[in-house]
Amino acid sequence: EIALAAGVPASACVLEEESHSTEANARFSARVLRERGARRVVVVSDPYHLLRARQCFRREGLEVATSPAPIDGRMRAWDRAYWTVREAFALLLHPRLLWARAPGRR
Repeated sequence: EIALAAGVPASACVLEEESHSTEANARFSARVLRERGARRVVVVSDPYHLLRARQCFRREGLEVATSPAPIDGRMRAWDRAYWTVREAFALLLHPRLLWARAPGRR
């Protein structure tokens, strides 16, 4: 709805509804995107989540740009701190994500 309101054509909007994790979202989305011939994506997420999200999509072979979603007014400072620490632990549990590179880069 937000993309449509911003002028993105409906034909360019695809909703992935199968995943229950960032890694699965990247995997399922990459499949749909490749079917459409896409190799470059913009991942939009909360700022504290962008590193892991970007790396998951890179592992799927996509070129990734990121765009932080505004969180002012919808998330308290305490909640931001909690989710930032949670993301740090998620990266510690999956360190291989830190080494995912953009396609064509070594």
